[in-house]
Amino acid sequence: LTVIVRGDVSEVQASVAAGVENIKRVNGGQTLSTHIIARPHENLEFVLPIRYTEAVEQFRESVSGIRPYGR
Repeated sequence: LTVIVRGDVSEVQASVAAGVENIKRVNGGQTLSTHIIARPHENLEFVLPIRYTEAVEQFRESVSGIRPYGR
């Protein structure tokens, strides 16, 4: 499973750390690796398959008014 988190570097780092900690709580959960690309070049989306798909855009629109947990 690949998860892409976008946002400010500190917020992405916190999100990845929280995700890794929560994976440890799952029976048999295992993190193989994590990697954060801080401020990636704009052409990265053309090299790697990380563009927003239509399904992702629809999801983003459906949750646009939801506040993140803890805020």
